[in-house]
Amino acid sequence: MSYPPAPWFTHGHAFVAPYLVRVADLRLPEGLEVVNPGRFTVGLLSYVVYEAPSPLQYDELIWMPAFVRDRRCGPGAKGWYVSVMYVNDGTTLAAGRAIWKLPKTLATFDRSADEVRVDGEDGTSLALRVKAFGPTKTLRASTTTLQANDGKTRVRFRASFKADVSPGSMSLTRFDTRHPPFMGLAGARRAPGPAVVQRHFESTMEEPVFLPRV
Repeated sequence: MSYPPAPWFTHGHAFVAPYLVRVADLRLPEGLEVVNPGRFTVGLLSYVVYEAPSPLQYDELIWMPAFVRDRRCGPGAKGWYVSVMYVNDGTTLAAGRAIWKLPKTLATFDRSADEVRVDGEDGTSLALRVKAFGPTKTLRASTTTLQANDGKTRVRFRASFKADVSPGSMSLTRFDTRHPPFMGLAGARRAPGPAVVQRHFESTMEEPVFLPRV
């Protein structure tokens, strides 16, 4: 399967909620470690909807249990570790696995008003309650992920975006899974403060970089 060349330009909206994750509950790939670990670290649960004119239109649920690094790959080997990612489109599933080495799994997404239900083909069933409130502010930011590829390299992916941001809420109302990579979420608790809602974003996704050991 062939894919259009980088960079990729996407549009959509998203909800992001921070969680306090017990570091003892994490089982990261060999070589990855939590940056600035204590008893707890911060994880992010995100629900993203990619809309036209994005190259693909689909829904996505992401669990990133920690911000990590791999000292063996140099000081630039840092980013959010994606342990679970559900999507409802076969093309992005294949691209995510092939290009970014992301653990994408097919799922169905059903949204009605402020409720979102996600049913993965691995048997996981989740339900979210999401809501945006308050005024918006336009912000620019970037994010980086770091994934395991094999025993010798890591895959670093960066995206920059402009978004109309407001406070909001996002809570798990159902969490039924036997999927081990949902590491830390069962015992995590919502961090204080509201969720972040990107009511509209425009993102530039860069080509991933493979980082060998140094």
